[in-house]
Amino acid sequence: MTTLLADGHSEFYALGEGYAGRLYLIIIPQSFPITLSKGNVLHQLRFFRGRRRFLDREELEAIHCETPLVTNTDPVFTDNGIMLHLDLTNGPPPLVSHRMGKSIELGKIGYLDPDLFFRAKPKDEYGNLFLEPYDFMLAPTKEVIEVPPHLCAEIEPHNEKHGELRIHLAGLVNPGFKAFVVCEFRNIGQIPQILTDGRAIGAIRFERLTGIPDALYGTESAEKRPNSYQQQTSLLPKMFRAT
Repeated sequence: MTTLLADGHSEFYALGEGYAGRLYLIIIPQSFPITLSKGNVLHQLRFFRGRRRFLDREELEAIHCETPLVTNTDPVFTDNGIMLHLDLTNGPPPLVSHRMGKSIELGKIGYLDPDLFFRAKPKDEYGNLFLEPYDFMLAPTKEVIEVPPHLCAEIEPHNEKHGELRIHLAGLVNPGFKAFVVCEFRNIGQIPQILTDGRAIGAIRFERLTGIPDALYGTESAEKRPNSYQQQTSLLPKMFRAT
């Protein structure tokens, strides 16, 4: 987890209009020790012209009729987003982390044995699973999301209506992305959380861009940019070997 700081600002993740100065990151490993190298990409910035505004239900419904935002099922629209639902039946089985001493080198790709860091999360006889306090789990959404070139998206990190769960640590979704969403669940409550197939877990919200990007996520023109999760079939981050 990273937190952005800037000189003279009283809030995290905020840069005032006209700011010129250094930026700082608070880096907080929460599940595994990490090793950093110069040049590692740790954070992403988005710049806004005017007041930030997410698209509302009517706008999303109109866009979806022209360019589907969810490609495998009928979306459930909210006032300013599309609801996401947990998939415990058709997608990759959920994985829960177990602590160990080996450090993860963030700049490397496909070099770690996932069994050293994750284990399959078993379900009970009814197909549900329990997430213990402060457990960290990877699990997919039922929705396959497709972000059009003129939009970008952001996943809502936490909504108290859906329980004491945080569902991601890095929720920005770039134009051109197409895949199910891998949610990074963490039980931030004091008691176990029961998770059921199809449970609403949060929302993905969309914003308009001021123009079409030169390179979209997952295209040949973006081959030198990180595209590791386009049409993903695995839950694992890119530093782990495929299983």
